[in-house]
Amino acid sequence: RLVRELKNKEIDDNSLISGYFHTDDRYKSFKAIHNTYPYFVEVSYLQKFDEYFSFPSWYPQNGKNIAVRNSRYTLKIPAGYSFTYKNYNFDPKETITEAGGDKIYKWEINNLKPINIQEPYNPPLISLYPHGIFTPVDFQFGGISGSLRSWKEFGSWNSALIENLDALPSDEKQKIKELTENCTNDSEKVKVLYNYLQENTRYVGVFVGIGGWKPFSANYVCTNKYGDCKGLVNYLKAMLKVVDIPSYYALIRAGEDEPDIDTTYVRNQFNHVVLYVPLSKDTFWLECTSQRIPFGYWGSFTQGKHALVCNGSESFLRKTPTLSHAENYHFRKITAEVSNDDLNTSVTRKMGGVFGEKTTELIYNKSRQKILEISNNYLPYENFIVNEISYPETDSTGYRIEETANLSISNHIQSFGENLVLKNIISLKELENLSTDTRSNPIYIKYNREYRDTITYRFPEGYAQSFIPEAQDFSNKFGLIEYSVETTEREIHVTSRIVIHKSLNGKQDYSQLTTLINKINQFENLKFLLEK
Repeated sequence: RLVRELKNKEIDDNSLISGYFHTDDRYKSFKAIHNTYPYFVEVSYLQKFDEYFSFPSWYPQNGKNIAVRNSRYTLKIPAGYSFTYKNYNFDPKETITEAGGDKIYKWEINNLKPINIQEPYNPPLISLYPHGIFTPVDFQFGGISGSLRSWKEFGSWNSALIENLDALPSDEKQKIKELTENCTNDSEKVKVLYNYLQENTRYVGVFVGIGGWKPFSANYVCTNKYGDCKGLVNYLKAMLKVVDIPSYYALIRAGEDEPDIDTTYVRNQFNHVVLYVPLSKDTFWLECTSQRIPFGYWGSFTQGKHALVCNGSESFLRKTPTLSHAENYHFRKITAEVSNDDLNTSVTRKMGGVFGEKTTELIYNKSRQKILEISNNYLPYENFIVNEISYPETDSTGYRIEETANLSISNHIQSFGENLVLKNIISLKELENLSTDTRSNPIYIKYNREYRDTITYRFPEGYAQSFIPEAQDFSNKFGLIEYSVETTEREIHVTSRIVIHKSLNGKQDYSQLTTLINKINQFENLKFLLEK
């Protein structure tokens, strides 16, 4: 039963300016308010595109706790028009008819059950949702014709977009030559100009017209000292050209929770641009939008993904580096003294890769007092108070950072008469616990990582350690854990190494992940009996 229809005055027209310096994108919205439940809202709208290289995608189910009764997608095209399509995570019913010289494709799906997206270690959500993608084979966008028959052809179109945008003012060229005149090799020149870019520009999003694809010229960015990812990459590319170093504009799908592209299906799957600099002895992938990323560091935002390197008719896909265990590390040296019911603890923590990256972002530009305040939320311990914490500067060659801290840790000592039970203080907060024995989805581990800990517990005179836990040495396809415990007259020494492998595994391997996480939990819960 039709309750009512919206009037035009009830529909708001809004600018989508949020997050950008300027954009010509807009959206419409309305408040669907009614006084009797339940009620349905039916929305119909029309969009017109003059140029495009993809059709609207089909997401019949895009969120948690959503069951779908029915969803349909119809594509009407002129006869002889070429397009491609691919359905992910479902198999809808397809029908094809003809009418008036057009072909009409229809896809339909019924009775989709809700997706369990709340499991730990899920792949990126887009990898779980059923969805269909539809792509024209030939297109015109920005006044330039292109093709999606191959990655090479799509890269060629992108290359055409940036042609003749690399001119720089003569005084800027002279500045570039002066900056690099004392460099002894090309790697040093790239580093000098990358640092120059960071010190003299800032990221500003500008999306107007074809602005989502065509960058502002290098001259514009040089003069105004700002640009989006496209403009900043193009500017650094132009600077490197002045000193005869070839570099390449590269499209990539960025985001820590974004999957890699589907390399088997040629279409636009990108949301970011980086710079690819292949030298004879070194290869650099440069993120140009951050003023803080150390030169040569390639981290969580874009690691281990395929980029489309745009080099005209010679464009190609190339996978970016993946953080290794040696680069993505978390090492601690801890001394904890038993004092009444607390542990007075001194910690030196060395971090690299994602660990260093995230800690640096947390403490960047904050006062000593503010760091002290927020450290109670981000340090990987339980039931603690931070008495003092400090950081030296981040290593210039990567997100490598050292932290020293003094903590008071409680609730790790229990008294049983005159005896004490001491609980291990290690906690790996970023490893999620597994609470069920069943699994619905594949298992995705984002990063390679390695943890090493050396802990010394010192206890008062008059006590003796009467129980030494057995050493552990366990490994499977997801990683490994090794630890051992030794004692001296008034000390307990615990050494451990935990390695987690970046991987995508089927749900049939869930029991192996459960076993490894349980072994780690057992280590975190180690207890030591101190007898009077």
